[in-house]
Amino acid sequence: MRRYGLYIILLIALGVFGTERAKAQRVDDTNLTVTARVRGGFECGITSTFDFGPIDATGTDYGTAGVTATGRNGSNTGSVYESQNGTIRWRCRAWPPGFVTITLYSTAADHTGGMLADDLEIRLRGRGVFGIGSSTGYQFFTSQANLMTGMLTGAGFFSVNGQADLRLTVLDTDPPGPNTWIVNMRATAWP
Repeated sequence: MRRYGLYIILLIALGVFGTERAKAQRVDDTNLTVTARVRGGFECGITSTFDFGPIDATGTDYGTAGVTATGRNGSNTGSVYESQNGTIRWRCRAWPPGFVTITLYSTAADHTGGMLADDLEIRLRGRGVFGIGSSTGYQFFTSQANLMTGMLTGAGFFSVNGQADLRLTVLDTDPPGPNTWIVNMRATAWP
């Protein structure tokens, strides 16, 4: 009987201390509110300079890197020089994805020299992974026309890369001397 009594006392003691431990434990719930504001982004960029080098009305090839001399023009009033494929690169990316239009908005004031401002023509080509978008072909420097329309653009793998092509007509009546064109383009994304 002594053994059983000792076990009973031990069990009662464990029960008392076990209850005390349960009473000593306390719980208090709390929380943390986390907020973030996602910002969209849009970037378009292009090679910053291009030099046709020496040019003339005969369409002579002077060996300027990235330039093709095509000879006299079809109306035999001058010659044509073109930038070579891949010489002038551009890229657009947008997050979240959106439809992009790129518009030419240069004016005659963005040209200096004796040639006509519209002797220079610009064309954008390129497609992204989405495969949506249209080039409008060559546009005159002061046309203020769209260069690319309806181009679905994203970020990373879904950004759009392409090339710009330049075509310069040198007329028989153009005076010698330097000319500079500042080609202004505006990219707009929706949404």
